[in-house]
Amino acid sequence: LLPFPDIRWAWGMDVYWSALACAIGWDIGIIDGVAIRHKRRIGRSYGQVLAIELARAFLDRRRIEHRRQNFLRTVRSIYDID
Repeated sequence: LLPFPDIRWAWGMDVYWSALACAIGWDIGIIDGVAIRHKRRIGRSYGQVLAIELARAFLDRRRIEHRRQNFLRTVRSIYDID
């Protein structure tokens, strides 16, 4: 996974790393619902629209599928934490 690809704000890296893991044959798991505290305000130094456009271009150059319906879904849950 290193060196980190030359992408300005790291948007799309989750999709890129998932595709890379699949190509290598690695199993992956997603941990969702983890609380994160940012030390400063986020997203203030750039526009979200530009970040999304750059992420899409990054993924398109690598021919990586990035349509929401193809990757934002639950495949299997180990257990619920509720």
